[in-house]
Amino acid sequence: MREEIISCTAEAIFAAPNPCRFVREYCEDALSNSRYFYDLYFCSLKENNLIFGVISALFLLTTFYLLASTSETYLSPALTKISKKLNLSETLAGVTLVAFANGAPDIISSFSAGESAEGVPLIIGSIFGGGLFISTAILAIVILASRFIEGEKYALLRDIGFYLVATIYVMIIGLIGYWSLASAIGFVLLFPCYIITVFVLEKYQSGLPKPALSSSLLADSEAMSAYSEISDPKTGGVKPSIEMNAQFLVEQKTSPPKESLFDLIKARESERKETAMTVDQSLIEPHLGDAQESRETLLGEMNRERRNRCWGCLNTLGKITRAYEAPFHMLRSLTIPAADEEQWSKLFAMIQPFTATWFCLYVTGHLFETYKGFWIGLYLLPVQILISLAIWKFTSDDHIPPLPTVFAIGALCLSIVWIYKAAVLTVEFLEFIGFITQLHPTFLGMSLLAWGNSMGDLFNNRALAKSGHGLMAMTGCFAGAVFNLLVGFGSSILRQVWNSGNHRVNFHIFNFDEKSIAEGGFLSMSVLLLTIINLSITLIYAKFQKFKFSTLYSIYLLVFYGIVLVFATMYSIHLKVNYTV
Repeated sequence: MREEIISCTAEAIFAAPNPCRFVREYCEDALSNSRYFYDLYFCSLKENNLIFGVISALFLLTTFYLLASTSETYLSPALTKISKKLNLSETLAGVTLVAFANGAPDIISSFSAGESAEGVPLIIGSIFGGGLFISTAILAIVILASRFIEGEKYALLRDIGFYLVATIYVMIIGLIGYWSLASAIGFVLLFPCYIITVFVLEKYQSGLPKPALSSSLLADSEAMSAYSEISDPKTGGVKPSIEMNAQFLVEQKTSPPKESLFDLIKARESERKETAMTVDQSLIEPHLGDAQESRETLLGEMNRERRNRCWGCLNTLGKITRAYEAPFHMLRSLTIPAADEEQWSKLFAMIQPFTATWFCLYVTGHLFETYKGFWIGLYLLPVQILISLAIWKFTSDDHIPPLPTVFAIGALCLSIVWIYKAAVLTVEFLEFIGFITQLHPTFLGMSLLAWGNSMGDLFNNRALAKSGHGLMAMTGCFAGAVFNLLVGFGSSILRQVWNSGNHRVNFHIFNFDEKSIAEGGFLSMSVLLLTIINLSITLIYAKFQKFKFSTLYSIYLLVFYGIVLVFATMYSIHLKVNYTV
C-alpha cells in the first residue's frame, strides 16, 4: 500500500481521509525542502483557502520585494564599484556586470527553477513570459509616460534581432524534441556573439558624424531664454516689459491668428519642450553600455532620494511601506557589507563577519551541523574575531575604508546569496501553488513569477520615462529582456542538461499527443510563437514609422498582452479540467 501512495500526487493527498497525516507520513522525502508549505496548508490551516490566499499574497509580495530591492540597493552598487575598479569600459560593464545587476532576480530564479523536474516549463514561462510582459505591458507604460519616443535605430535592431534569433533557436530545438549538450552550449554562445555585436556597432557609430542642433532649435532656445528672463516664477505668468509688447505688436501684424501674449509664449514653450525632448532622446543613449551606466546612475539617485525622505514627509502609504521594509533592511544591513559611502557603518561592519557567515551557513543548510561534537560555527569564530578587530582598528566611523573593493566583493557575494534564497523560496512556493491548483508551471511562470520579477523594471523604467528619459527606459526594456534570455535561460538549460544522466532533456513542444499536451507543450510553443509575432510586428512598425513610437503603439501593446494573458489563462484552466498535469 505504501508503494502505491508514496508518489504524493495531488489526487492522492486530497483523496486521503487525513491529508495532514498523509503528507507527514508518506511525503516527507518526496517534498524535500518545500514540505513546510504543505504542512502549513494541510495541517496548520486545515485547507482554509481564504487565509491561505492572504498568506500567499503577503509571502509572494515579500519574496518579490527581496528579489528586486536586494538587487537594486546592494548588488548594483557593488557591481558598479567593481567595474570601476577593474577599469571596465562603459560598454563592457553595461552588457555584463550592470546588466546582471538589473536581471539578477530573473536569472537566479530561472537558475533555481532548473533544479526541479518541472524546471523547463517554469523557465519558459518565467523568461519568455517575463520578456513578453516587459516588451509589451511595461514598454506601453513607458511610452504612455513619455507620450512619444524616438527609438535608437541600431540598438533596437540589435536587441530585437538577437531576441528573435534566440527565440527561433528554441523553437528549432522544440522541433528536434530535446536539448543536447551541444545545443545548450550553442545557445549559451549567443551571448558572446551579442557582446561582439555591441562592440562592433559601437565602433561603427563612433565613426559616424554626431548630429548637431538645428538652427531652428538654437533660435528657439534663444527665444526661450529670453522668455525665462521675463517669466514670473512666483505666478507662472509673464512680467510686463516694453520689448515684449513691441514683439507682440509686430507678430500681431504679421500673423493672421489673433492670440494673446500669454498663449503665444506658452505655445512656444510647448514646442521647445517637444523639440528638446526629441533631440535629447536621440543623443542621450547611442550605446548600450552608456545607457546601462546612465540608467544605473539615475535610478540610484532616485532611490537614494526616496530612502532618505524624512518620516514626516511620507504619506500614509509611504509610512506603511517604510515600516514594512525596515526589518528586512536591518537584516540585510547586518549581513551584506557596504559597497558605497552611503551604506557604510563601522558598527555593522564589525558585526558582519559573524552574521554574514552564519547566514551563509543557514542558506546552505549547515548552520546547525556539528563536527567532532562541536558546532561548526565554533571553528570559524577565531577568524571572525580577527576580521572584526581589524575593522575596528583600521577603519573610520564616517568613511568607507581605503580598500572598498574588498567590501564590494563581499557585498556582491552576500547579495547573490540573499537573491538566491528569495528566488528558491519563490520557485518552491509557486510549484506548491501549481501542485494544489493543478495550474501548469508555464502559466505560473509567465504570470506570477514573471510579474514579480518584473516589478522592479516596471517602477524603474516608468520613473525614468516620467523624468524625461523615455529612450533610456525603452532601451532598458529590450536590452534587459535579451540579457535575461541569453544568460538566464541559457545557463539554466545548460545546467539541467549537464546534470541529466545522458546529457539530454526532453523538449516536446510540437508533439500534440495527450501526454505532451498534458505536460504543457502547446502552451510553451504558444508563448514562443507569440514572442516571435510581437517582435516581428515591433520591427515592422519601427521600420515604417522611422523608429518613432507613439501612444497608438502603446495601445496595441496593451491589447496584445491582454489577449496573450486571456489565452494562457483559459488554456491553463482547460489543461486542469481535461488533463492530469
